[in-house]
Amino acid sequence: MLAVQRSSTALRVTGLIFALMGAALGAGGVWLLRLDGSPYYVAAGVGYLFSGVLLLNRRAASQWVYTVLIIGTLIWAVSESGFDF
Repeated sequence: MLAVQRSSTALRVTGLIFALMGAALGAGGVWLLRLDGSPYYVAAGVGYLFSGVLLLNRRAASQWVYTVLIIGTLIWAVSESGFDF
């Protein structure tokens, strides 16, 4: 029973961190977008926020949202800088 309680606490903490990161990233992304910046940060903020909320509600879909976010980030990074390291 103790392992289940630790797992539950870890899920809540991780979900809360993801949701807070998403809110901060999304807010900064809106500000950047108003300065003619990339819309990626708004989308990433929404993705983190959505993933965090799903994780707080113990939905397996949170993993899929996070996976889409990571794949989108890789696509965005390559489109921004290419393969020029």
